[in-house]
Amino acid sequence: MSSPLRDVSEPVHLDAPINSPSRELAAALSPTSSALFGSDRIDPSALGAATCGCAPRLSRVPWEAPVNLGPNIISLRGDGSPAFSPDGHLLFFSKRPRRGEGNDDIWVSHRADPE
Repeated sequence: MSSPLRDVSEPVHLDAPINSPSRELAAALSPTSSALFGSDRIDPSALGAATCGCAPRLSRVPWEAPVNLGPNIISLRGDGSPAFSPDGHLLFFSKRPRRGEGNDDIWVSHRADPE
C-alpha cells in the first residue's frame, strides 16, 4: 500500500514569526488561513508549558506574530494541538487536566462567527 503523502514536496522551514528559538508544535491551518499551533513562547505565565496560539494571515503575505487564543482556551496547565473543523465553528485542542486527574484530554470550543 502506498503512502497517501507520497506526492508531497520537500518540507520548507517557516521562518519568523511562526518559528522561533522556542518550541513550536502541532500546527494546523484555520479556514481563514491563520496558522494555529502550540508554543512555549505564546504565554510566559504558562511556566514553560505549550500554549495554543494563532498567527493571523490576512492575505497572501506572511503571517503576523502569533498571539494566544485568550482566557477561554489558555490555561496555566498548558494546552496545544489546536485545529478547526472545516466550517471554522469548532476549535479542538488538547489541555492537561487539573493536577492528579490524568494526562492531556481533547477539548472543543464553539464560535458563532468563524471569521
